[in-house]
Amino acid sequence: MDDQTMQREGFLCVELSETITNIRARYRQWFELAEVINRLGMRWLYGDVASGVENKQRFVTVVLLMRVMQSYQSALILAERGIITDAHSLVRSLAETAIAIGAAHQDVAVLGEQLKGDYHRHRRTIAHLLLTDREALQLSPEDQQALEEAVTEVKSLR
Repeated sequence: MDDQTMQREGFLCVELSETITNIRARYRQWFELAEVINRLGMRWLYGDVASGVENKQRFVTVVLLMRVMQSYQSALILAERGIITDAHSLVRSLAETAIAIGAAHQDVAVLGEQLKGDYHRHRRTIAHLLLTDREALQLSPEDQQALEEAVTEVKSLR
């Protein structure tokens, strides 16, 4: 692949297959291990786990495992193309979802509380960031008051 093609088409160019082959050859053992892990995950997803989603806990586990496998496969696709930074982001997401699977496996209610807490922390963080730079927001006095009331409400949701 020449530089002009890469500059014109980026990581979507057809000629990237040579790059993929080279990266897979250079890190052959890692990709072989990744493929084994992928096959195990897919077997678990479509075999053991998907065969019985009769209760809410198992259903949540299956849905989260689907997300893990999608993130895992996406990270591998990005890695084999040399898009390492984005692959790392997906691996972090995968790890977070794996933790959620552990929580769901123990108790779906615990997972729900964790997700609710994360949601409220996220809202509080955004509200704090918005309020710390009020001039940049250029809000009317009414909108500023509404924002402060929303922050107060969110802070009460602990």
